[in-house]
Amino acid sequence: MYGSRERGLWKLGALGLVLLVSAGCARDGEGEALPDQGPPTEPSPPAPGVIVNVYDCVDGERVVVEGLGREAVRLHRVGERITLGRVDNDAEYAYAGDDLHWSVSGSDAVLTLPDQQRVRCGETPKAAVWEEARLRGVNYRAEALDRSWELELRDRTLALRHRERSEPVRVEDVRWTGEEPLEVSGNGTDLRLEPVGGECGEPDSGLETVRLIVDDRLLEGCGRFLDNDHQRG
Repeated sequence: MYGSRERGLWKLGALGLVLLVSAGCARDGEGEALPDQGPPTEPSPPAPGVIVNVYDCVDGERVVVEGLGREAVRLHRVGERITLGRVDNDAEYAYAGDDLHWSVSGSDAVLTLPDQQRVRCGETPKAAVWEEARLRGVNYRAEALDRSWELELRDRTLALRHRERSEPVRVEDVRWTGEEPLEVSGNGTDLRLEPVGGECGEPDSGLETVRLIVDDRLLEGCGRFLDNDHQRG
């Protein structure tokens, strides 16, 4: 009788072990089958660039400030490009060189010209990404309103970055004037870019509404050609 009882206990123990292992497998399976949480909310990975701040001044001029480390900046104005070194001043940041003086306090700045005329300027943060692209030599740029994707055409190379893609889509030897829709293929992806006109984004930004079709998926955003003939100096 004792042998039968021992065998019965052994069978119960083995059954319990099987149940525990099965439960663990079920939990593992449930962990792999997570519900679709949708695309991430963060913007697309930006293109490698430089630190740029943009200021619009009361005289109608735009000043693009390119950071050159802690001790210098490069001022881009229409027709000239000037490097200024850091100087002591009551402002948060102050730079001087070539008879120009540039001082910044918060979002306000003052440009002192060689004739000592002082021009007040205010920062325009939303223009920075476009001016930074211009400085990198980008000819055309477009982006989603929520920044989930961005497209750039530079030196006949088109690059599309999307938050759902780990790597950009690149297409070489692209020639486009904007007169007709752009249709290209690269990395196994078909792209069609079509400017449709109409103001897009901020007023007076110069942006127009665009449609981008990626493998039959419609994306909308804003875009424009960038005037790189003078690179703002």
